[in-house]
Amino acid sequence: DPFNDPYIDTAVEDTAKTKSDEVLANLISVLKEEDADILVFTEVESDRAVKLMLDSFWPEGGYQYFAGAPSLEWYQNVAIASRYPIGAITTFREKEMYNTVLGTWENKYNSRLLMAEIEVDEDYEVLVSALHLKAGSDPEDPVWRKAQIDMIQAFYEKEANYNSELNLVVTGDMNFTPDSPEYSILLNGGAVKLSDLFAPQGTAPTHPSRNPTRRIDHIFVNSNMAPEIVPNSVRVIQKEDIDTISDHLPVVSEFYAENR
Repeated sequence: DPFNDPYIDTAVEDTAKTKSDEVLANLISVLKEEDADILVFTEVESDRAVKLMLDSFWPEGGYQYFAGAPSLEWYQNVAIASRYPIGAITTFREKEMYNTVLGTWENKYNSRLLMAEIEVDEDYEVLVSALHLKAGSDPEDPVWRKAQIDMIQAFYEKEANYNSELNLVVTGDMNFTPDSPEYSILLNGGAVKLSDLFAPQGTAPTHPSRNPTRRIDHIFVNSNMAPEIVPNSVRVIQKEDIDTISDHLPVVSEFYAENR
């Protein structure tokens, strides 16, 4: 956003390097065309910044509910905007993880893990899990991602034990490809098994947006959510000049708002 947060000491944020109105208008044009009820953003400053953008460029969009838990020190976070009411919001921002390669405990990457209960109506609720896992290919980076996955899988198991009808959607920039160990661990390594909505489509690359060669942006669902997928609705958005909006291609899916 155009405002300097005095609590964040980072050159990009301090100098307010905002996207131009033209770029934001292009982004909004894509959002309008998709007309999604729930939006998940990664690498945004905060849910407040998302609200400012939507209020400024698409006030009639109907997004009244927002979720986020920005890092105390960093400017890249995740946020959710929804037309449906949001209930409980869960963040792992303060949860520390141990890295066996570095021999250190840290939590600085976990503000990018966010869960929000979306209350579609009195009979249907979905837990949207917005993830931006640790990036990088250094030896310690997959260890961080695996630690994050272990943590969120434990949370999913607890939620499923509490609610056997849990509807779960897991999405975001995972920073792993379908052939990576982290992919298998997230889908099959915990008590709550997940399925990959893009698996039937093969690679479906999403990154980099200028010339996509790999898929690191995903949409996963649990077994309760799988029957609610609208057929042929899972896709990667590709449009002219979309690389000026984001370095990742957006991923989209549609669901029936009822238990099926």
